Amino acid sequence: MSYAKALKRAWGKPTKRKPDKAALKLDADGKLVVSEAQVEAAITGFLLAEGWLVFQTKAEARMPSGAPAHKRATLDLVAIRQHDVFNAQDVLFIELKRRNARTERKHLAEQTAMAEWLRGRGFTVYQAPEGHRGDMLDHFKGWHREQGF
Repeated sequence: MSYAKALKRAWGKPTKRKPDKAALKLDADGKLVVSEAQVEAAITGFLLAEGWLVFQTKAEARMPSGAPAHKRATLDLVAIRQHDVFNAQDVLFIELKRRNARTERKHLAEQTAMAEWLRGRGFTVYQAPEGHRGDMLDHFKGWHREQGF
């Protein structure tokens, strides 16, 4: 299945909305400002093209009772890929950051603790580096390749 077909199948028809104003701004290094949502969309597209099912965990999601659906430190994406061998699955937990992102120290500590808790139970976790100055999609693809996926 082509990348375009995978995206259309997963997300429906592309929107025709105007580009995000943030996409038109340059940072101090002269690179385009990219939001975390744009990084998430790019990485989701990459994972879909690689055969993963991708689920978003939105911090603002609520249960019917009104309680938060996820803990504060829940990572951004969960990706699952099925294997024919032994009916096994790969499960990735992914925490994203936009380029040059700075996370509140307490929140970063909670995210790191959650990532370590998941790793301790045998899951594979990608946690974007704090303050990374390069292309986050390229960084993720490199990590993905290093993991042998």
